[in-house]
Amino acid sequence: SSVSFPRPKPSIKTIRPAQITPENSMFGGEKLKVTPTGGKLKRLGKPVEGDDLTSANIFGTDVNTVSLYNKILGDLDPKDLKNTFDDAFAQGGVTGTMRLQGRLSTPSGDGLLVTYSNQGVSMKRTFSRNKKTGEITVDHGTFELVKDLQGKGLAKKYLKNAMELYEDIGVKSVKLEANIDVGGYAWARYGFKPPSRNYGSDMNLSMTLDRLVEAGEISSAQQLSTMKLVERVRMGDKDAIWALSDMTATTNSGKKLSFELLGGTFWEGELVLSNKLAMRRFYSYVDPDRL
Repeated sequence: SSVSFPRPKPSIKTIRPAQITPENSMFGGEKLKVTPTGGKLKRLGKPVEGDDLTSANIFGTDVNTVSLYNKILGDLDPKDLKNTFDDAFAQGGVTGTMRLQGRLSTPSGDGLLVTYSNQGVSMKRTFSRNKKTGEITVDHGTFELVKDLQGKGLAKKYLKNAMELYEDIGVKSVKLEANIDVGGYAWARYGFKPPSRNYGSDMNLSMTLDRLVEAGEISSAQQLSTMKLVERVRMGDKDAIWALSDMTATTNSGKKLSFELLGGTFWEGELVLSNKLAMRRFYSYVDPDRL
């Protein structure tokens, strides 16, 4: 996913969590999954219906999609789902169109695809609930901003809004593919880590260091000291991707060495919301005032 990326208060009413349980709630023959929100987001207290989506200006009201919404997001007010996006991009003068679509057989279970696009913004998110564990994961697909909307803090604002929503509905983890332009660097800064240990073998970081030395951008001494981190990445040390992205060294032309190494690399990333260190890293980057 690419990051090519005082907040106005969202129009969210604070109410008590709905007194509703999976055991006594049904929709279309399916048990309704409800995750307590601590009262931060509005709960309808009943299964979401097509009319609720329509009133929130969300497209995708067929029976399958509505059923998946209830199974995965429970009775979360669709207006709050859309406002997560609208509130973030309002400062850029952007109002997007949200569409929902049921997607079957995702790796973790049935999925609900959420797309949001218009006026220079395009993104895809897939919410899934594991059939065995009931855990919710979110797959961050594409995220594109036209050049005129970049550098305005819109991406950070959206990510902050989204993560607060995820925490509120009980999402376990967020997954993405760090690639395209700056993604390989930025997502490490946001607190994402590779979920597996075989992520670093194809990054060609040592070749990038060689190129920088040949171009006169870094010294041989810098190359030698950085190679220790590069080797940790190559060997699959998950913590090394954070350490590499945090380097303060610069090239002779004034560019961040960490960006020169990681910008443009490809790796699968995951942010586990129960990991306090990862979440602190995330919020320190998108909303330092929160800490």
